[in-house]
Amino acid sequence: MIQNVLAVPETYAICLRTDGKAIGLISIKLGEQTDFTDREDECEIGFWLGKPFWGNGIMPEAAKEILRHAFVDLSMRRVFCGYYDGNLRSKRVQEKLGFHYQRTIPDAQVPMLHETRIEHVTAITKEEWQAQSEDYIHDLRRLTGNRKLILNCAGCVVEKDGRILFQRRSDNGEWGLVGGLLELGETYAQAAKREVREETGLTVELDAFLGIYHNHSMLWPSGDRAHTLGAYYAAHIVSGALQTDAESLELRFFAPDEIPKLFAEDHRAAVKAYLSGVRYPIPEENAQENP
Repeated sequence: MIQNVLAVPETYAICLRTDGKAIGLISIKLGEQTDFTDREDECEIGFWLGKPFWGNGIMPEAAKEILRHAFVDLSMRRVFCGYYDGNLRSKRVQEKLGFHYQRTIPDAQVPMLHETRIEHVTAITKEEWQAQSEDYIHDLRRLTGNRKLILNCAGCVVEKDGRILFQRRSDNGEWGLVGGLLELGETYAQAAKREVREETGLTVELDAFLGIYHNHSMLWPSGDRAHTLGAYYAAHIVSGALQTDAESLELRFFAPDEIPKLFAEDHRAAVKAYLSGVRYPIPEENAQENP
């Protein structure tokens, strides 16, 4: 049953940390594997966990990582899930993860059991997931107020035809590189590529490492302050079309002698390094093993 229901590409075993024993499975269903959507940027997750391990928080933990994989690595915009009528455990897991009710299928086919059941479909968007992922910043701010924190960020110097891409931010109206704070579980490289994809619509590949640069006095309109440590990369465009999101008023490529005034000292340092020919090998980072 497990093989037939969940044995598709992007299927992963859920294992105990203590001895590596497989106790369940979790899967991302893409394309024709799901009946919930026909969009290429949407998918469905399915999961199963052995009954002796219910109630220990294992499934929400595994599902958080599979959602990160779907949204960050696979560039999904929405993820669906579902539970059969009466399966309150599965419903609670989905609610805990931030899924919202979408619709009910009164006669969903269950091929392995040769029957139909009532199935409730839920979904979470990337924006909703990102808001949840950023809760740790909000939690910190509830404890610290506006006092200065040390935060990590990443960004890219994206060049096309000898011109560099800059973003005019919606929060302060000023120009800077495309980048942002790391999300929980991310590496610097993952964050840099994600930020470009989310804020510009472009998919990029990283070509070189420019260095770690500091903004010793980052200030947000809310009054929040931070000393940010930013990892910056040289990158080239692989695909996509330039488009703004809620964080951008404008996106534009500038020639080196036309670069606007940049609001952040780490951005200025990264651009200076890039134009000076600084190019380091991209450093190795250990990706998250057990979220």
